[in-house]
Amino acid sequence: MVGIYWTWNPWWYFQLAIALFIWLPLFLYRKSWKRKNEISGQLIFGLVSLGINLLSDTVGVFGNVWHYTDGDWPAIIWFLMFVVGVAAFQLFKFIDERWVKSR
Repeated sequence: MVGIYWTWNPWWYFQLAIALFIWLPLFLYRKSWKRKNEISGQLIFGLVSLGINLLSDTVGVFGNVWHYTDGDWPAIIWFLMFVVGVAAFQLFKFIDERWVKSR
């Protein structure tokens, strides 16, 4: 049955930690809090990432492509999708500043 679940497997925290351990060092290294529009850019990128992932996840679950072992959907997954989005934003910006713009 598809529904929102407020309990989930502890391994979801491990996945969340991976995303946070990518985001936080890059956020601090790049001094993102000091840059104009950086926070809003991260929020927009995170929300767009969340929207794309939510659409993909909805199609996957309702189309019986996949199901989560603890039930569809653990509420932590949406927070995880957002954090992965902001981590990806930091990673893209870091790569752009480090290698793309330096050429």
